[in-house]
Amino acid sequence: MDIDALQGRWTLLSTDTTKNNAGSELWFELQGTRISGFDGCNHFGGDLSSSRPLIRSQRGCEGERPEFPLDLSKPMAQLGIASLEGNELTLPLTGSKGVAIFIRQ
Repeated sequence: MDIDALQGRWTLLSTDTTKNNAGSELWFELQGTRISGFDGCNHFGGDLSSSRPLIRSQRGCEGERPEFPLDLSKPMAQLGIASLEGNELTLPLTGSKGVAIFIRQ
């Protein structure tokens, strides 16, 4: 998948087993090679063209929250095998079968 096709803000719609009913939006945004986002508790960001890991806030989170489906330790590997149809991104889940669906805002 070409990173240029993934520019913009992507909000989690669902995974195979659950619809996103989180109290807040789970999202990521690509601007050039920069990525930023919110996993339901913490913000993250960084440059995908860098070998440095993404930076993530360390806020303590209360209660149960959904697992963010984008592997932040190696997002390009996962984004590289995603499929795009219009404004819907289908992202294979890491380490398991299934997919997450994101909608471009």
